[in-house]
Amino acid sequence: MFRGRDFLLRLGLIFSILLILTGCWDKKELDQLAMISMIGVDYDPEKDQIVMYYQVINPYSGASALEPGGPQSLVYTYRIEGRSFGEIRTLSFEWMSRYLFEAHFRMLILSKSAAKHILREVVNSIESLPRAKASVPVLVAEDSLHDIMNHFTLLERVPAQAIQNRLRYLIDFSLYVSRDIQLRDISERMLQDRVVVLPMIKVLPGKSDQIEQRESNIDASQDNVIITGGAVIKDFKMVGKMVDSDLISYNVLNGAKGRHTKLMTLNGKEVTLTYQPVRFKRTVTLRNNKPVITFHIDFMLTAERSIEYMPKTYQEAIKMEEEFDRRAKRKEQAFVEKYLAKGWDVVGVKDALKRYLPDYPQNDNILQEVEIQFVNHSNYMYPSHILESY
Repeated sequence: MFRGRDFLLRLGLIFSILLILTGCWDKKELDQLAMISMIGVDYDPEKDQIVMYYQVINPYSGASALEPGGPQSLVYTYRIEGRSFGEIRTLSFEWMSRYLFEAHFRMLILSKSAAKHILREVVNSIESLPRAKASVPVLVAEDSLHDIMNHFTLLERVPAQAIQNRLRYLIDFSLYVSRDIQLRDISERMLQDRVVVLPMIKVLPGKSDQIEQRESNIDASQDNVIITGGAVIKDFKMVGKMVDSDLISYNVLNGAKGRHTKLMTLNGKEVTLTYQPVRFKRTVTLRNNKPVITFHIDFMLTAERSIEYMPKTYQEAIKMEEEFDRRAKRKEQAFVEKYLAKGWDVVGVKDALKRYLPDYPQNDNILQEVEIQFVNHSNYMYPSHILESY
């Protein structure tokens, strides 16, 4: 048992500690939060107005006793217009009965107008949030952002999840999309004076007014959204677009590792070839006082999807590897010449020179002065189709 004086001292110490403890004075219950799954940003240059689309998860979706009128939509899209992002957040309380919660949103979609005029402001606004989501993927809408944000998706009922899954598969099983499409990648590439290419999303014709109409239509080529093409971002502005064929070269020359399958003609024979960059290295040297950047890329080749032609001998496999290397080099050279002539640093020339040749002077014509070389080496795998011995 404590003596009276010691007991009072200890009791006073406990109360002093309690006074400085942080309490739950600002807590919010789950039923007070608007859980955002996807955000869309549009911009009207004539009115100088920002248009925000918040796609919010509906906690009462599905058949339940809380739905006397039947099933409800799994998400609701709110369109709020204002002069600034902070103003729009205040206006959101006029539209919804919950507090906006952005910590778990999965997707950010920009209109072409927003990508051309206010991309810097969008990045700064999201990264300055208390629960900033710098890892969120960013896409650019080819068509109306309003149609995309109010569109039902197939297979996955939550549109953000449907788009996220598509991006994941495109990254792993194609070279149309890379992993460097997150919000933080935009900031990093802009600081490096490079470009970043973001996937573009568009709506197919035949939009249904009700989800029941969409679910009863078996034709998935109508009333659907697809990811195709790329938006080129430079200096926080969309300056152009890339077609899918150029996206392959762009992603290969920026270190992507996706497995891509394509029908091509090699040595006069059509073959469905699956190829994957497995090693990527970039070296920078000086030759006759001129910078030379060399890309060393190793590919793994397989013909597992081919029904047209498969190499039957070791010599045929070697010839296919050599022809693939020559073809890849031609594609890479044409791609680099095409876009460097536009002033788009699509392969990180300036960043490479700053990193490996920091004393080399850079001017406005550096993209035309640098010499770029390509060293490709492919290795045909799964030689079970070869019928003759080595």
